[in-house]
Amino acid sequence: MHYHSAQEAKDKWERRIKRINWDKLFVKFNDQNGCTEDHIKAFDELPYKNKVCFTVKAYPEYKSVIRIKAPKSHEFIRASYEPFGKNKNIDITKVLNNL
Repeated sequence: MHYHSAQEAKDKWERRIKRINWDKLFVKFNDQNGCTEDHIKAFDELPYKNKVCFTVKAYPEYKSVIRIKAPKSHEFIRASYEPFGKNKNIDITKVLNNL
């Protein structure tokens, strides 16, 4: 939205993706936006070593899922419930530095 043209945005994107270390990706997903168990299963099957999926429901059959406590009325994770920031129970900096 802040580029002057689609070409400029494309050029910036292509320049940035050259800096990605594909061997050290950390992929995050959560159960927002109409996510179904099929989506969670598909995410869990992705070929990334370092991945996590935050959900309000327990899915013990999927190794990438971490259940987050949320009010019982919530059917999905809101970003503010993800375990980062002042109420964190995952040290994301440590996780990322150890990839």
